[in-house]
Amino acid sequence: MSWGRLVLWLFAVLLFLFVLLVGFYKFAAVDNSKSLPLDITTEDDRIMQGLWYEDSGDLNNSYRVFNSLYKDTKSNAYLLEDIRLSLLTGTRLNESEIELEKLHKEDPKETKVLRLLMTLHLVQKKFDKAKSEAEKLILLSKDKLDIGVASDAFIYANEPNRALAILNTLYNEEHDEEIAMRMATILYDMYKESKQAISLLEEHDRMYGGSDELHVKLYDIYVSSNDLDGAYKFAIRIYNETRDWQYLNDIAMKYYEINKCDKAYEIMKIIVEQNGTSDQRIKINLDKINSCLKDKNSKKQ
Repeated sequence: MSWGRLVLWLFAVLLFLFVLLVGFYKFAAVDNSKSLPLDITTEDDRIMQGLWYEDSGDLNNSYRVFNSLYKDTKSNAYLLEDIRLSLLTGTRLNESEIELEKLHKEDPKETKVLRLLMTLHLVQKKFDKAKSEAEKLILLSKDKLDIGVASDAFIYANEPNRALAILNTLYNEEHDEEIAMRMATILYDMYKESKQAISLLEEHDRMYGGSDELHVKLYDIYVSSNDLDGAYKFAIRIYNETRDWQYLNDIAMKYYEINKCDKAYEIMKIIVEQNGTSDQRIKINLDKINSCLKDKNSKKQ
């Protein structure tokens, strides 16, 4: 993965965590198949309207609702919701920065404000400022999501070692799979340290159990490192756990491409025994492998 792709991936992770971390109102899921009542009169009604718009993907109207609530009540909770929505839509960034700087000056220990300010500066590519706010957030908050998001600031500031140190401390306390996955991504995608990344994930898998996502990550690293035997080990685990044969199919064809047709056939046989050959991809690849075996056998004669 290139630096640019890694940054895009991290930005997606950051926004996902960001939405989780700074949602100020927790309600039951809104049924989008029904329109909200037109008679919206109370403050709670307006909150629900704003949340309904956001849940429907209409962030601009959601912003208008919460902006109106802020103007009417002057509550900082609505202002912060305004700013969060502005960041998600990429609008009013300069105004949001002024508002957040003012709020931060009034209460330097308010983590909601620090979190938003750090995210805003990342969006604005003001990485030194984001890094400074990340340091403050780490000192003030014990929330693992806060600390995880703060570590991203150091990735953007091109200080992956600092990010790894933060994540490692968090991992040693929580043994959280998501943290292990993020560390492995940094180790492999930025440093090409496949052995360290694999060791970290395999140890987590052995000690605490791993999800299908972790096994797919290990498969991908092994494939990228041209370690087909390692990749096969996790392809068969994924298949046994999910019955998704595509990883086995892909690894079989990689063995086929390097003329290891016996191994390729052994793997395809596992797929065929459970799934048959009705899928054209299985049939075509099996025919290729059988043809390879015939050629090898004819050369021996």
